[in-house]
Amino acid sequence: EQTKQELEQQQREKEQWEREAFEEIEDKSVDDDDYNVGPRKRPKKKKIDVMGHIARTADARGLSVRDRTAVAASVANCLGVDLAETNISVSSSWLKAQTQRLSIANKVKETFSCPQKVALHWDGKTLKVKGGKKSGRVC
Repeated sequence: EQTKQELEQQQREKEQWEREAFEEIEDKSVDDDDYNVGPRKRPKKKKIDVMGHIARTADARGLSVRDRTAVAASVANCLGVDLAETNISVSSSWLKAQTQRLSIANKVKETFSCPQKVALHWDGKTLKVKGGKKSGRVC
């Protein structure tokens, strides 16, 4: 077994060795310009937002995500726009549609005021009432 003094001596020797090794590294003159790598990632070029402008109209016309992407790509191509410089894709089409719907829903929630009397219409569908009974047509 090693005594406490021997362990302390080993620890001091280890620390001394580490200091000397670090001093050797510091003494070597290294030109920092050799290690100047620059930015890690290349900054992304901002793309032209096409899908944001199409989202509301495409929703109103009932176009699917793929259809609105195809229409946007076709129109941009006819106008001579490089498609690589735009955000035309199925995923961006879906994302822009979702953000448009959320903004419209938030505007409606902010401005909606409920009147005192309200009538609800379900286009003539039959409704089940409590107890399993069916009600007549509601219109």
